[in-house]
Amino acid sequence: MEQEKGFYYTCIRCGECCCRPGSVFFTAEEMKKAAAMLGTTVKSFKHKYVTDKLVDVFELYTESSCPFYIEEEGCSIYEARPLQCKTYPFWKNNFTSQEALEKLHDECPGTGEGEFFSVDDIVDRLEKNQREFIFNGAKKG
Repeated sequence: MEQEKGFYYTCIRCGECCCRPGSVFFTAEEMKKAAAMLGTTVKSFKHKYVTDKLVDVFELYTESSCPFYIEEEGCSIYEARPLQCKTYPFWKNNFTSQEALEKLHDECPGTGEGEFFSVDDIVDRLEKNQREFIFNGAKKG
């Protein structure tokens, strides 16, 4: 019997995905929740963190770690983190090739641990994440 293809993953809240250069995208609603969690206004949040406004989302670009990640504590907006963060590592670019998957395994200590996700599970999650992001961004942006 052939072993089912897929991978194991659980978030161990290590912060590896937060501690690298890149962009985090917030819808207007996500930004409002994050600002409230930080005890600040949306205007202040935008001024301090937003680096670009795209069609329906606001971009926060960093050359280093996410400003909401605090060493030894973790994500300071965990309960209000944007969909992008909630859905990691189930991003299309992580599953485009064997090399991409190997890179994910190298970068994320939670891969190879926890729950098994079959290929069908992964495809379902990718499609659901895409629909949610498009719907939430367009509806509330």
